[in-house]
Amino acid sequence: MKSIFYSQPLSVQWAAYHKASKRNHDSVDQYFQRKNRLIVTDPTLSPQKRQVEAFILDLWASDTSRVFLHLYFVDASLRTFLEGIRLPDLEGILGFIRENGFSSTQKALLPNGKPVEISKESITAFPFGIHVPGEAREKGYAFNLILNDDSEAVLIWAIGTDQGWLPLKKFHALAQDDSEKMRGVKEIVQLAINTIAYMNAFPSCVVEGVPEEVKKRDIHSVNSRMLAISDKVLESVKGTAGGVVATPHFRRGHFRRLTADRYTKMKGKLIFVHETMVKGRAKTVYVADDIDEMLEADGI
Repeated sequence: MKSIFYSQPLSVQWAAYHKASKRNHDSVDQYFQRKNRLIVTDPTLSPQKRQVEAFILDLWASDTSRVFLHLYFVDASLRTFLEGIRLPDLEGILGFIRENGFSSTQKALLPNGKPVEISKESITAFPFGIHVPGEAREKGYAFNLILNDDSEAVLIWAIGTDQGWLPLKKFHALAQDDSEKMRGVKEIVQLAINTIAYMNAFPSCVVEGVPEEVKKRDIHSVNSRMLAISDKVLESVKGTAGGVVATPHFRRGHFRRLTADRYTKMKGKLIFVHETMVKGRAKTVYVADDIDEMLEADGI
């Protein structure tokens, strides 16, 4: 039986640490301090590049402290699906994440290059990575979504050697730019935000642990989940015998947070919204785990 390999988030950053550790015998803390000093003092770094390097170092540090969440997609098609979902309700999704995300102490660098500590009361952070089956090890997707008290939201990413950050208030303007570079950034943001939304709309698809192939190589994290594909986001077609069978085709739609007062049980929840045709007429359909029970409870 052929072994399945997964991409590894932050593999480039871990390789740099192991190389430095072998040369200098650095512990994780020593390497972090050494790397941080280099970022602050390197005169060749622009303020923006300095900020990116600091963000990625903090992202790697979250993995060393087991705060980093490892997500294993059971099928590579889930990545393609999530990175292609548009984000018309980005603000609503961010509001949900703000109320339900992790809190941690993060470091940032001011434009003058001096490090500043941000207290845990002023920031919510959600550091996580995505392992995709069949993709190159070094192409793992690592993200940190940071939200502070004045409603600013920043997404940091490291995908192999590609790394960057984006204040999410700029996303809608960016989405209008159809250049190849901006399309790539748009897909990165959509993959990160929609993965979080997917986990909350379909919690039954989130299973604690790692795939058997990963267990055998003993590289799993204590903070890991597997993400399966919900049949509620798959299109269905009539089979040859007249029955209905699921196909690998995903529904077109988007994630949205319900905010209307008419929702009592559902208000504040994230759902997947898609359009379908019923007797020749378009109909908006809400999809999530236990959606029927919640709609009934709300009298809808």
